Amino acid sequence: MKFFLFLAFLSLIVGIFAKNIDKCSFPAEKGPCRALQHKFYFDVKTNKCQPFIYGGCQGNDNNFRTEAECLQSCKLI
Repeated sequence: MKFFLFLAFLSLIVGIFAKNIDKCSFPAEKGPCRALQHKFYFDVKTNKCQPFIYGGCQGNDNNFRTEAECLQSCKLI
């Protein structure tokens, strides 16, 4: 029984980690709106968070309010 609980917990952790990796691999997406919001996205080529201007709507999940939030969500090492 404990083994199955452990496997369920491990699956949950792996699923959460995989979801973050997926969202961090998207390119920066400004979106069609015209707001000038200063945001950060994770650049998989440089393994760093980079600033970009977000239009305020649509876009994708690789969009963070701060560099610290970006690093916490996406930095592998």
